[in-house]
Parts: sequence; C-alpha cells; structure tokens
Amino acid sequence: MRESSHFSMKQAVDRAVQDREVLQFVSSATQLKYEARKEAFAHDFGHKRYQHLRQLAGRIRQDVVENLDHVLDQFTANAQQAGTVVHRARDARHANELCLQIAKANECRLCVKSKSMVTEEIGLVPDLIAAGIETIETDLGEFIVQLDGDTPSHIVTPMIHKNRASVARAFVRELGVEYTEDPEQLTAIAREYMRGKYRQADLGISGANFLLADSGTAVVCTNEGNADLAVNMPRIHIIVAGMEKVIPGHRELAVFLKLLARSATAQPLTVYTTCLTGPRRPPEQDGPERVHIILLDNGRSAIQADLTSRELLRCIRCGACLNACPVFRNVGGGHAYGAVYSGPIGAAIMPLLQGLETYHELPEASSLCGACYEVCPVSIDLPSHLIRHRREGVDQHLHSWSDRFMYRAWAYVLQHPTLYRGAQSMARWVGRALAGAGSSGGAGAGDTGPINVAWDCWFSSGIGPMTGWTRIRDLPAPASRRFRDWWDRTHDDSLTEGVPRHSDPAAQAIGVPDKGGTDEIARRVSRSDTRADITALFVERAQAIGCNVHRVGGGSSITDCDEVLQRLLSRITCDTAVVQLGTAADQDMMEQVVRQAGGRIVDAADEDALFAADAGITDVVLAIAETGSIVIRVGDTVGRKAWLVPPVHIAMVRASQVVPDLIDAMERCRFGSDSSATVIITGPSKTADIEGVLVTGVHGPGAVHILLLDDPDSD
Repeated sequence: MRESSHFSMKQAVDRAVQDREVLQFVSSATQLKYEARKEAFAHDFGHKRYQHLRQLAGRIRQDVVENLDHVLDQFTANAQQAGTVVHRARDARHANELCLQIAKANECRLCVKSKSMVTEEIGLVPDLIAAGIETIETDLGEFIVQLDGDTPSHIVTPMIHKNRASVARAFVRELGVEYTEDPEQLTAIAREYMRGKYRQADLGISGANFLLADSGTAVVCTNEGNADLAVNMPRIHIIVAGMEKVIPGHRELAVFLKLLARSATAQPLTVYTTCLTGPRRPPEQDGPERVHIILLDNGRSAIQADLTSRELLRCIRCGACLNACPVFRNVGGGHAYGAVYSGPIGAAIMPLLQGLETYHELPEASSLCGACYEVCPVSIDLPSHLIRHRREGVDQHLHSWSDRFMYRAWAYVLQHPTLYRGAQSMARWVGRALAGAGSSGGAGAGDTGPINVAWDCWFSSGIGPMTGWTRIRDLPAPASRRFRDWWDRTHDDSLTEGVPRHSDPAAQAIGVPDKGGTDEIARRVSRSDTRADITALFVERAQAIGCNVHRVGGGSSITDCDEVLQRLLSRITCDTAVVQLGTAADQDMMEQVVRQAGGRIVDAADEDALFAADAGITDVVLAIAETGSIVIRVGDTVGRKAWLVPPVHIAMVRASQVVPDLIDAMERCRFGSDSSATVIITGPSKTADIEGVLVTGVHGPGAVHILLLDDPDSD
C-alpha cells in the first residue's frame, strides 16, 4: 500500500536518541552480533570459501529473480499436487482478505502466529483481531512487542530495543504474574501462557524463509519451536510469503541454510528447520488438515520488472546488514526508520514498495561505508541502490530548497580545485577560531602520519547543521595542518609511478563452476572422510550446540542401549514418556526399557498426557556431521509432537545414519515424496530475545539427548 505522507526520519531519530540506555544496548547488541557472525564464517569456511559461497548464493537468487514467473508456476503446481491450496495476493489488502476468508470458512476463533516480517508488512494481526479472531504472536520477542502495543525494531530480534525491566512490567500488567526480571523465569512464564493457547487454537499462521519449487515445500526456520507448534496444533495452517521467497529446490536450500543462520545469529543452523509439504497424509498421526499458501506481490512484481532494482529481491531477511550498519547501531534500532524493513535493506526497498516521496530520507541515512554489502550473504550491492535513490530524490526535487542550494554550492566548489583549496583554508581558519580550547590529544599526539594529528580544539556545542552532531558528542575542529600539506611533504609520487591501482574486489566476479557448483563450493565436510571421522565430527558438533551425546558400543540394536537409557531416565527423573520408534520390535523393546526404569508410557494422541509427559523418545532418519543436527521425518510411526512438546527429547541415532554434510542430507530427504513434514533439529530450544541472554526457549524441549548406537563395523 502506497502512503502519500512524507515520513521524517530526522524527527524519528530526534525522539529515539532521547533514550540513552536503549541507544547503548542496541549498539552493543548489534556489534556483538556482527562480530559473532564474522567469527562463525571465518571458523567454518574461511574468507575465500565464504566469498565463493555468497557469490554462488547471489547467482542462484538472481537466476530465480530473472525467471520468477516460471519458478513460481513450478512451485504452485507442485504445492497443489501435495494438497496445498495456493493463492496469489495483489497487495496487502487482498492478502488480509484471503486470510479472513479462510478463517471464516473454517470457523476459526483463535490464531497462533509465528514471527513473520511479511505479515508485519501487510498489517495482518490488527485485521484478524478486528474480525473477532483472537491472535497471539508466539515468538517471544514478538509476543512482548504485542503485549506493549509496539512494533518490531529488527528483522531477527524484534524487541532489541527493550530491556528486561520493560518485559517484567508488561508481564505483570497483561498476564497478572509476580514481578521478576530473570530472563529464564520470564521465558517460563511465556511458555506456560502460550502452551494453553496452542491447545485451544484452530488456526496457525506462519511465514516462510524459503519455498522449494521442485517439491512445493515451504521451509520455516526458528530457534524456539513456535512455528512448529503453530503448524502442528491447529487444524488450519496459513503460510504467508513474499513471492520472491521461492528457490529452485532442495540442493539450493543447503546453500542458503549454510548462510542464513550464520548471518543472522552466528549459528550453524537455526534450532528447527521445518520443511512442510502439504497437509497431513494418511497414515500420519497429526498435523494440519488443510494448508493454504498466500504468495504476496505488494509491489514485488514492479521491482522485478525494474532491471536496476530487481537484485533487491535476492534478500533472505537475515538482518546482517542491520547489525553491520553504523547508522542503525546509533539511532536506537529500526523504529527510527518508520518502516517495517529498516537498516540498509529497508532504506533500499521501502522507497520502492511505498514510494520515494514517502521514504526519500531513508537512503540518506547511510555513510555509504559498504559494510552492508560486505556482510550480505547474497551479495546485494546495497550502497549502489542507496546512491540511486538519492539521485532520484534530487531529480524529483524531494529535498528542501536550502538543501538543494547547499549541495549545488558544494558540488561547484568540488569541481574547481583552486576554489576548493581556498574553502579548505577558510574553513580551517574560521573553525579553529570559533572552537573553544578543549582537551588535547583527542586523536593522539605526534606528527607521524595523517591520522596521528593532535586535536587541540573541539566544538562542544554547535550552531545550524552542527547541532545534530554536538548534541551527543564533541566535534573536532579542523586540524592545524592540512592532510594535503602532510602528503606533499612526506610522499614522493615517483615511488608509485607505474604501479597499477588496486581494483575493487567487490566488482570482480568470482568464478564458480556452472556444473557441480553447489557440491564443490557449498560442501563443508568431505565425502572421503572415514565413517569414524564423520561420526566423531557429529559428536563434536552436537555437543558444541548443547546436545548430550551418549555413545553405545557393541551394535545397533535397541537392546544395546538398555543400561545407558535407564541411567539417563533416572537422572532426568522421567515418570512418563512418549515413545515413537521406526519398527514395532524397537517400539516394544523401548517401552519395556522405560517401564524397567520406573516410567510410564503415554500415548501421543492423548493431548493432556502428552503435555504432561517428561520425555519424548523418537527415531531419526538422518544425522548431519557438519552441524550436529538430527533429522526427523513425519510418518506412521513418528508424529509431529513427541519430539517437540515434552521438556526432554531423546533421539535414537545409529552411526550408519550420520551423513557428512547438509548437501548429503538434502539429497536423501526427498521432501514431499513420502511425508508432509521433515524437521532438522539442531540443539535444544533457545532464545536470546531478552537483553541477549541465552536461555531455554519458550516452546521446544530444553534438553536434547542423543543415544548414538555404534555399528558393529564402525571402526
């Protein structure tokens, strides 16, 4: 929807900078995320391999954008074949009308919704509530924002602008609980409240991180497990996704999964990567009866038609550019941008979605330092788009007459060297005369280089345009000696004659093979590693992400883990357990082991018993050495809830099931071929929404135990 009113970012920033505590927290939190992301890629890939991987991802996304209609048609056909009802929405109003029609047709009264930026974009929740459908945001950060009647301020961390005290006050006010500022206790309160809502809900709504054209599969990535409960508990599930979210298929998915979580939160994968292909199928035990996917345009087709803008549709909403941007860090988060999408990507895309006349200030809120391009996992050249928007703003006369006069005068001076040098001398003389004597040594004493110049004059307050700077920091007056003078005195141009200038490495295409590129570039673990090496790596990675791995030697039978499992059940005080294993023989044997340990077996179909169970014991179909993940495929023996609802998940993994890499896992998963859902689980449920403190997540199990059965010939 296009707005006609002009948004003033300057006024929004003026309001935001009043809260110094929020400014400091946002700056610190985003800096930590930025550094953690850099370390994760350096450790797992190295700089060169990372550059190749992001160029490959950018090329895949660009190919999709170039052929979007064809890929969308392929996705739609395969999704419909799997039983999904696919809708196309022209704009926000149309998308909301479709959601309301589906809810009304199915007599839905309570909706549980997982975090989705596209539903924020279309303003879905207020329309649902206005229609009489109670709607609960289930992501912890979004839930807190909803309680306060607020809006998200970060793509990945929606409540980055709130502290634990504000969360505590909201819980006391809205939930009627006792005041506590402990993040673990606050998360537990949210868990108890929202679990009741899940059991009553008849409608679940989620977004999608990726849509796979080759199978009609929607991929949803979360750390808490809220999307899984929103999918699995209600009978109706609606997925709202931007039309650009589609990618060719499962092989390409491995590339983007390697980039998404590391870029967003420095994890190898999000805890839950849930791949959904239609509604439940016989003989599956649970899951939604009907699934609808709404593909949103809302201006995207216009962006795709513009050759200079279409690369913006590559974005995978990782939030890395927000964390890297010095402007975002220092304006208190996304609210200063006045838009759903903030930071560099918001500054580039909001003028296209809602009009440059509305958001022409956003592209100007950038230092053009290029940090956003450096961290973008799909190589979007954001600075070039910001510059283009600035140029278009000038052409459309969207700036005040005073700004236009100032920039024209500045451009004229820059084009005349003599006038420029004179202006420099005048500015230096006047600036030093007006500045009061301040502390010396602001940038270091000495005269060894252009940076190490002693600043002896500072502006602690300013007039006109200087007031914006001096309100929160001192401004150094011009140095007593020009950089040009220092350069002329200390450098001999003859020393650099004939030396070629460095080209911009970002402008050089990094060669990647057309065939086999996904395997050669994206693979992290070599297929040539021995079985013992791969198994050892799986154990190392699983433990690193918080799983408890218990190795059982001697064979691959359930009976071999009898003693280990009994000790484990005793240690976690397991009185009741849900058991879902692949074969009837294994199921009977495991249930016997649980009973021998003093536990009672409960049926997952008994919802009261399921939500009261202490542990869920399940089989897996695969384990991934690269990330320490386990893979569960929904079927006639393993449902969607046994591994998700109890506070402890115990997974049975055979060494022969461990594959080296995500590439191998994607090749074996066969999304949609014989199951409506496949879930990659990478550690226990977790959240860091409250002041960045990592605690057990709101929804999924807080402990994951892996019983690794060594094959007799694994050595």
